[in-house]
Formats: sequence, structure tokens, C-alpha cells
Amino acid sequence: MNELGEKGEIVAGKFLQAQGFVVLDRNYVCPLGEIDIVARRGEILHFLEVKSRTNLDYGLPAEAVNLFKQRKIKVLASYYMMLKKYTGDAVCDVVEVVYNPIVHRYRVNFIENAF
Repeated sequence: MNELGEKGEIVAGKFLQAQGFVVLDRNYVCPLGEIDIVARRGEILHFLEVKSRTNLDYGLPAEAVNLFKQRKIKVLASYYMMLKKYTGDAVCDVVEVVYNPIVHRYRVNFIENAF
């Protein structure tokens, strides 16, 4: 992972914690792939894909979460829930992190239940 991606995931994790989420796993790796963040808020499990950018020249970060990536995340989420024997509600979210290098600030956009 590149430096921007790593920083974006750290920023996303802090943002989520400030919003009342409990981060359970970061960069969860299994034989099927990787989930950026797994978190819980209340009784709902959230599988979060974090997309970071320094500009919007190629569109919004969430636009990079195409149908193929969405399907993969859903498979990974099902695998995670099976392993953890979790039978409650779960959703897949996207966290967009845009870093402005001129002012050295991050902007976070949380898209709950994105797909």
C-alpha cells in the first residue's frame, strides 16, 4: 500500500471512532483478499472500503469502488461473518479521504450502506 493509502486509512479510522464506531480490524487479510476496516456501531457490523486521493481529477474516490470491487467486498464480508459466527446485521460502506497538500488537511466523506 502507498503512503497516501496508509494515511487515509488512519484518518478514516479516527473519523469512525469519533462517530461512535468501534474498530475491530484494520487491513483484515484472508485467503480471499483484504478488507480495509471492519467496525461495529451499535448492533451493526460495518465493512469499510477506504479510498484516498489528493485531488478529484479522476472523479470522486468512491467511484473507484466499481461493481467488481463491491462484489469482492461482499464475499469477504460473508467470509468474515462466517469465521466469526456473526449472525447480525451488516452493511458495506465507503470512506472517501481527500488530502489537500497545499493546506495539509484531510476531508472525509462517509457513505454508509454504499452498496
